[in-house]
Amino acid sequence: MSDAVWIQITNSSGMFGMILSMTSNCTLLALIMCKASPVKGPYKNILIFFCIFTMFYSSVEMFLRPIIHIYDDTLFVMQRKWFEMSPFVSHFTTTMYCGCYAMSFVLFALQFLYRYVTTCKPLYISLFQGLRFLFWIFGAFCIALSWEAAAFFLFPQSDRTQKMFLYVLKNSYDLDPHFVDYVPYRYVSLF
Repeated sequence: MSDAVWIQITNSSGMFGMILSMTSNCTLLALIMCKASPVKGPYKNILIFFCIFTMFYSSVEMFLRPIIHIYDDTLFVMQRKWFEMSPFVSHFTTTMYCGCYAMSFVLFALQFLYRYVTTCKPLYISLFQGLRFLFWIFGAFCIALSWEAAAFFLFPQSDRTQKMFLYVLKNSYDLDPHFVDYVPYRYVSLF
């Protein structure tokens, strides 16, 4: 299947995915918030935050319509813009996707850590209660922001990546370069 056909498939299914995500997460939030819900304590807070973040991530995904493409020694994280943006805003929103991607893994890890603590070390459940829960969320935000900052500052666009980017857009996707921005993760060999 060609890359251009894949773009058409993602265009068609993107809105459906966002609607499905919003509907299922709102339903889950309503069930969690219900007084009869069996979910209690810190796990309830983790699930609520996870649902809210998932809806935000779905919105970011729909807004950016990302494409991840590997060419030569570079992984391109590209966004297909809906409208013209300044280069700074465009690059910042593309790196925001990288931060959201990192945050999703951190939240999965947090959920599994909590499950481990409740099952194997129940004495430490207090580490997830009250204000301490906010420290876990703050830590997750810090990791996501560090990933976004790394993408923004450590992987700049260069003449070489710009040529590769234009080549990929022309030969693979047939997209207008004015409405696509990218973050180039270049692999650099130390040997």
